[in-house]
Amino acid sequence: MAVVVYGSHARGTATPGSDIDLLVVVRGLPRDWCKSAIPKLSAPSTIMVLA
Repeated sequence: MAVVVYGSHARGTATPGSDIDLLVVVRGLPRDWCKSAIPKLSAPSTIMVLA
């Protein structure tokens, strides 16, 4: 697994209203696992699952 922070937090230019941009790379997880995990997030989120 790899987690990459990008955007304003990675550049050091974040403000109190900035979101956190994350790229999570995982090999071998079934697509169904991703679909079941997404609704469990407690914060407003935009999720893109690429296979």
